[in-house]
Amino acid sequence: IKASKLLIEAAERNGKIAATAENIRRGLSQRTAHWIINDQKMLGDMRLFFSQMAGWNDPKPGNWHWRLDHMLGGGGMVMDSGAHYCDTLRFLFGDVDTVYAEVDQWEDRKAMKDGKLVPNDQEDTWIANIKFKSGLYGVWSCTWAAPGHSFVNIAYYGSEGSLTDKSDIFHGPHSTSEIIFKDGTKRPMTELQDEFLNSLDDEMKQCLFPYGFTDGVTIECYDFLDAIQNGRQPEVTGEVGMKAKALCESIFESGECGEAVKYDDVISGKIDAYQKPINDHWGI
Repeated sequence: IKASKLLIEAAERNGKIAATAENIRRGLSQRTAHWIINDQKMLGDMRLFFSQMAGWNDPKPGNWHWRLDHMLGGGGMVMDSGAHYCDTLRFLFGDVDTVYAEVDQWEDRKAMKDGKLVPNDQEDTWIANIKFKSGLYGVWSCTWAAPGHSFVNIAYYGSEGSLTDKSDIFHGPHSTSEIIFKDGTKRPMTELQDEFLNSLDDEMKQCLFPYGFTDGVTIECYDFLDAIQNGRQPEVTGEVGMKAKALCESIFESGECGEAVKYDDVISGKIDAYQKPINDHWGI
Protein backbone atom coordinates (compact mmCIF):
# COMPACT_ATOMS: atom_id res chain seq x y z
CA ILE A 1 0.00 0.00 0.00
CA LYS A 2 2.84 2.40 0.81
CA ALA A 3 4.44 1.73 -2.58
CA SER A 4 1.11 2.30 -4.36
CA LYS A 5 0.60 5.59 -2.56
CA LEU A 6 4.12 6.73 -3.53
CA LEU A 7 3.36 6.03 -7.19
CA ILE A 8 0.04 7.87 -7.04
CA GLU A 9 1.58 10.84 -5.22
CA ALA A 10 4.46 11.04 -7.71
CA ALA A 11 2.00 11.22 -10.60
CA GLU A 12 -0.02 13.96 -8.89
CA ARG A 13 3.09 15.93 -7.97
CA ASN A 14 4.34 15.89 -11.55
CA GLY A 15 1.01 16.43 -13.29
CA LYS A 16 1.04 12.95 -14.82
CA ILE A 17 -1.52 10.19 -15.17
CA ALA A 18 -1.24 7.03 -13.07
CA ALA A 19 -3.21 4.12 -14.48
CA THR A 20 -3.51 0.50 -13.42
CA ALA A 21 -2.88 -2.06 -16.17
CA GLU A 22 -6.05 -4.00 -15.38
CA ASN A 23 -7.48 -5.97 -18.28
CA ILE A 24 -9.93 -8.43 -16.73
CA ARG A 25 -12.77 -6.08 -15.73
CA ARG A 26 -12.75 -4.68 -19.28
CA GLY A 27 -13.59 -7.99 -20.95
CA LEU A 28 -17.00 -8.51 -22.53
CA SER A 29 -18.15 -11.20 -20.09
CA GLN A 30 -16.99 -9.20 -17.05
CA ARG A 31 -18.71 -6.01 -18.24
CA THR A 32 -21.80 -8.09 -18.97
CA ALA A 33 -21.69 -9.53 -15.45
CA HIS A 34 -21.57 -5.99 -14.02
CA TRP A 35 -24.60 -5.08 -16.15
CA ILE A 36 -26.45 -8.23 -15.03
CA ILE A 37 -25.76 -7.68 -11.32
CA ASN A 38 -25.74 -3.90 -10.90
CA ASP A 39 -27.76 -2.39 -13.77
CA GLN A 40 -30.41 -4.98 -14.58
CA LYS A 41 -30.37 -6.59 -11.11
CA MET A 42 -31.35 -9.87 -12.72
CA LEU A 43 -30.21 -11.80 -9.66
CA GLY A 44 -32.04 -9.55 -7.19
CA ASP A 45 -30.20 -8.48 -4.05
CA MET A 46 -26.71 -9.98 -4.01
CA ARG A 47 -26.08 -12.14 -0.97
CA LEU A 48 -22.96 -14.25 -1.17
CA PHE A 49 -20.44 -15.98 -3.39
CA PHE A 50 -18.15 -18.99 -3.38
CA SER A 51 -14.98 -19.00 -5.48
CA GLN A 52 -13.08 -22.19 -4.76
CA MET A 53 -10.33 -24.21 -6.41
CA ALA A 54 -8.33 -27.22 -5.25
CA GLY A 55 -5.59 -29.00 -7.14
CA TRP A 56 -2.07 -30.35 -6.96
CA ASN A 57 1.15 -28.66 -8.01
CA ASP A 58 4.16 -30.97 -7.57
CA PRO A 59 6.66 -29.27 -5.22
CA LYS A 60 9.61 -30.51 -7.30
CA PRO A 61 11.93 -27.49 -7.64
CA GLY A 62 11.67 -25.47 -10.83
CA ASN A 63 13.73 -22.54 -12.02
CA TRP A 64 13.73 -19.46 -9.82
CA HIS A 65 12.07 -16.25 -10.98
CA TRP A 66 11.31 -12.98 -9.23
CA ARG A 67 7.75 -13.93 -8.33
CA LEU A 68 9.06 -16.60 -5.95
CA ASP A 69 10.69 -14.03 -3.64
CA HIS A 70 8.09 -12.02 -1.74
CA MET A 71 10.56 -9.16 -1.31
CA LEU A 72 10.40 -8.78 -5.09
CA GLY A 73 6.85 -9.94 -5.87
CA GLY A 74 5.16 -8.99 -2.62
CA GLY A 75 3.51 -12.38 -2.28
CA GLY A 76 2.20 -15.31 -4.28
CA MET A 77 -0.96 -15.83 -6.28
CA VAL A 78 -3.15 -14.01 -3.74
CA MET A 79 -1.80 -10.80 -5.26
CA ASP A 80 -0.44 -12.02 -8.61
CA SER A 81 -3.40 -13.24 -10.65
CA GLY A 82 -5.35 -12.60 -7.45
CA ALA A 83 -5.08 -8.83 -7.95
CA HIS A 84 -7.20 -9.20 -11.09
CA TYR A 85 -9.87 -11.08 -9.18
CA CYS A 86 -9.84 -8.65 -6.27
CA ASP A 87 -10.41 -5.81 -8.75
CA THR A 88 -13.28 -7.79 -10.28
CA LEU A 89 -14.85 -8.31 -6.85
CA ARG A 90 -14.75 -4.56 -6.15
CA PHE A 91 -16.03 -3.88 -9.69
CA LEU A 92 -19.02 -6.15 -9.10
CA PHE A 93 -19.73 -5.67 -5.39
CA GLY A 94 -18.10 -2.45 -4.15
CA ASP A 95 -15.84 -1.87 -1.18
CA VAL A 96 -14.84 -4.45 1.41
CA ASP A 97 -15.49 -4.18 5.14
CA THR A 98 -13.71 -7.09 6.85
CA VAL A 99 -11.42 -9.95 5.86
CA TYR A 100 -10.52 -13.07 7.82
CA ALA A 101 -8.05 -15.41 6.15
CA GLU A 102 -5.64 -18.26 6.62
CA VAL A 103 -2.62 -18.28 4.29
CA ASP A 104 -0.16 -21.17 4.23
CA GLN A 105 2.52 -23.02 2.31
CA TRP A 106 1.76 -26.69 3.03
CA GLU A 107 4.42 -28.15 0.75
CA ASP A 108 8.10 -27.33 1.30
CA ARG A 109 8.66 -25.53 -1.98
CA LYS A 110 12.09 -24.65 -3.34
CA ALA A 111 13.52 -23.28 -6.58
CA MET A 112 16.81 -23.65 -8.43
CA LYS A 113 18.90 -20.48 -8.69
CA ASP A 114 22.49 -20.50 -9.89
CA GLY A 115 22.68 -24.23 -9.30
CA LYS A 116 21.49 -23.97 -5.69
CA LEU A 117 18.18 -24.62 -3.96
CA VAL A 118 16.63 -21.43 -2.61
CA PRO A 119 13.30 -20.79 -0.84
CA ASN A 120 10.12 -20.38 -2.85
CA ASP A 121 8.16 -17.91 -0.73
CA GLN A 122 4.82 -18.25 -2.53
CA GLU A 123 1.82 -19.44 -0.53
CA ASP A 124 0.16 -22.55 -1.98
CA THR A 125 -3.09 -22.35 0.02
CA TRP A 126 -5.49 -19.72 1.29
CA ILE A 127 -9.05 -19.49 2.54
CA ALA A 128 -10.46 -15.96 2.81
CA ASN A 129 -13.82 -14.93 4.23
CA ILE A 130 -14.68 -11.51 2.82
CA LYS A 131 -17.48 -9.25 4.10
CA PHE A 132 -18.46 -6.31 1.89
CA LYS A 133 -19.87 -2.99 3.07
CA SER A 134 -23.06 -3.80 1.15
CA GLY A 135 -23.63 -6.78 3.45
CA LEU A 136 -22.66 -9.38 0.86
CA TYR A 137 -20.06 -11.92 1.95
CA GLY A 138 -18.07 -14.59 0.20
CA VAL A 139 -15.43 -17.28 0.43
CA TRP A 140 -12.40 -17.18 -1.84
CA SER A 141 -10.20 -20.24 -1.44
CA CYS A 142 -7.44 -21.84 -3.44
CA THR A 143 -4.86 -24.58 -2.97
CA TRP A 144 -2.22 -26.34 -5.03
CA ALA A 145 -1.49 -28.68 -2.11
CA ALA A 146 -4.49 -31.01 -2.57
CA PRO A 147 -3.46 -34.28 -4.26
CA GLY A 148 -6.10 -36.57 -5.68
CA HIS A 149 -9.43 -34.85 -6.17
CA SER A 150 -9.36 -31.50 -7.98
CA PHE A 151 -12.28 -29.12 -8.46
CA VAL A 152 -13.37 -25.59 -9.38
CA ASN A 153 -16.58 -24.17 -7.93
CA ILE A 154 -17.66 -20.57 -8.57
CA ALA A 155 -21.13 -19.21 -7.91
CA TYR A 156 -22.53 -15.74 -7.15
CA TYR A 157 -25.90 -15.79 -5.40
CA GLY A 158 -28.63 -13.19 -5.30
CA SER A 159 -32.16 -13.35 -3.97
CA GLU A 160 -33.51 -14.36 -7.39
CA GLY A 161 -30.86 -16.68 -8.77
CA SER A 162 -27.19 -17.33 -9.32
CA LEU A 163 -24.40 -16.73 -11.80
CA THR A 164 -22.17 -19.78 -12.14
CA ASP A 165 -18.67 -20.05 -13.58
CA LYS A 166 -16.63 -23.24 -14.01
CA SER A 167 -13.43 -21.87 -15.59
CA ASP A 168 -10.94 -20.45 -13.06
CA ILE A 169 -11.02 -18.38 -9.88
CA PHE A 170 -8.87 -15.52 -11.13
CA HIS A 171 -10.19 -14.20 -14.45
CA GLY A 172 -13.96 -14.69 -14.55
CA PRO A 173 -16.84 -14.52 -14.97
CA HIS A 174 -16.21 -16.14 -18.36
CA SER A 175 -18.19 -16.49 -21.57
CA THR A 176 -19.04 -20.05 -20.45
CA SER A 177 -20.93 -18.75 -17.41
CA GLU A 178 -24.70 -18.94 -17.08
CA ILE A 179 -27.52 -17.59 -14.95
CA ILE A 180 -29.83 -20.02 -13.16
CA PHE A 181 -33.03 -18.49 -11.80
CA LYS A 182 -35.19 -19.66 -8.88
CA ASP A 183 -37.54 -21.56 -11.19
CA GLY A 184 -34.66 -23.42 -12.84
CA THR A 185 -34.63 -21.30 -16.00
CA LYS A 186 -31.14 -20.87 -17.44
CA ARG A 187 -29.62 -18.16 -19.60
CA PRO A 188 -26.12 -18.54 -21.10
CA MET A 189 -23.58 -15.73 -20.85
CA THR A 190 -23.21 -15.61 -24.65
CA GLU A 191 -26.89 -14.70 -24.99
CA LEU A 192 -26.61 -12.09 -22.23
CA GLN A 193 -23.52 -10.58 -23.85
CA ASP A 194 -25.51 -9.93 -27.04
CA GLU A 195 -28.33 -8.41 -25.01
CA PHE A 196 -25.88 -6.18 -23.15
CA LEU A 197 -24.22 -4.96 -26.35
CA ASN A 198 -27.60 -4.25 -27.94
CA SER A 199 -28.55 -2.13 -24.92
CA LEU A 200 -25.63 0.28 -25.50
CA ASP A 201 -25.85 3.38 -27.64
CA ASP A 202 -22.99 4.24 -30.00
CA GLU A 203 -21.32 6.59 -27.51
CA MET A 204 -21.28 4.01 -24.73
CA LYS A 205 -20.09 1.28 -27.08
CA GLN A 206 -17.15 3.46 -28.08
CA CYS A 207 -16.42 4.19 -24.41
CA LEU A 208 -16.49 0.57 -23.24
CA PHE A 209 -15.33 -1.18 -26.42
CA PRO A 210 -13.44 1.42 -28.50
CA TYR A 211 -13.40 0.59 -32.22
CA GLY A 212 -15.10 -2.69 -31.41
CA PHE A 213 -12.23 -4.02 -29.29
CA THR A 214 -13.35 -6.61 -26.75
CA ASP A 215 -9.93 -7.87 -25.63
CA GLY A 216 -9.15 -6.47 -22.18
CA VAL A 217 -5.44 -5.88 -22.77
CA THR A 218 -6.14 -3.98 -25.99
CA ILE A 219 -8.75 -1.82 -24.25
CA GLU A 220 -6.49 -1.15 -21.25
CA CYS A 221 -3.67 0.08 -23.54
CA TYR A 222 -6.04 2.18 -25.67
CA ASP A 223 -7.62 3.72 -22.57
CA PHE A 224 -4.22 4.74 -21.15
CA LEU A 225 -3.04 6.32 -24.40
CA ASP A 226 -6.36 8.09 -24.92
CA ALA A 227 -6.29 9.39 -21.33
CA ILE A 228 -2.82 10.87 -21.94
CA GLN A 229 -3.82 12.38 -25.29
CA ASN A 230 -7.01 13.94 -23.96
CA GLY A 231 -5.87 14.84 -20.43
CA ARG A 232 -8.50 12.73 -18.67
CA GLN A 233 -8.44 10.08 -15.96
CA PRO A 234 -8.29 6.45 -17.15
CA GLU A 235 -11.04 4.00 -16.30
CA VAL A 236 -8.83 2.18 -13.79
CA THR A 237 -6.79 4.82 -11.97
CA GLY A 238 -3.83 4.22 -9.70
CA GLU A 239 -6.14 4.59 -6.71
CA VAL A 240 -8.58 1.99 -8.04
CA GLY A 241 -5.67 -0.39 -8.52
CA MET A 242 -4.47 0.28 -4.99
CA LYS A 243 -7.92 -0.52 -3.62
CA ALA A 244 -7.88 -3.88 -5.39
CA LYS A 245 -4.37 -4.50 -4.04
CA ALA A 246 -5.62 -3.60 -0.57
CA LEU A 247 -7.96 -6.59 -0.65
CA CYS A 248 -5.02 -8.84 -1.52
CA GLU A 249 -3.00 -7.27 1.28
CA SER A 250 -5.92 -7.63 3.71
CA ILE A 251 -5.79 -11.38 3.11
CA PHE A 252 -2.06 -11.45 3.82
CA GLU A 253 -2.43 -9.17 6.85
CA SER A 254 -5.18 -11.33 8.34
CA GLY A 255 -3.08 -14.43 7.77
CA GLU A 256 -0.12 -12.76 9.48
CA CYS A 257 -2.14 -11.43 12.43
CA GLY A 258 -4.30 -14.51 12.90
CA GLU A 259 -7.47 -12.45 13.19
CA ALA A 260 -9.99 -10.54 11.12
CA VAL A 261 -8.82 -7.18 9.77
CA LYS A 262 -10.68 -4.10 8.64
CA TYR A 263 -10.05 -3.31 4.99
CA ASP A 264 -9.98 0.43 5.74
CA ASP A 265 -7.20 -0.14 8.30
CA VAL A 266 -5.08 -1.78 5.61
CA ILE A 267 -5.76 1.10 3.19
CA SER A 268 -4.80 3.66 5.84
CA GLY A 269 -1.63 1.79 6.81
CA LYS A 270 -2.80 1.21 10.37
CA ILE A 271 -2.35 -2.53 9.78
CA ASP A 272 0.88 -3.49 8.01
CA ALA A 273 2.38 -6.46 9.86
CA TYR A 274 2.82 -8.49 6.67
CA GLN A 275 3.96 -5.56 4.54
CA LYS A 276 6.35 -3.92 7.02
CA PRO A 277 9.36 -6.20 6.35
CA ILE A 278 8.93 -5.62 2.62
CA ASN A 279 8.63 -1.85 3.11
CA ASP A 280 11.71 -1.90 5.36
CA HIS A 281 13.62 -3.93 2.76
CA TRP A 282 13.00 -1.24 0.15
CA GLY A 283 13.33 1.67 2.55
CA ILE A 284 9.80 3.01 2.18
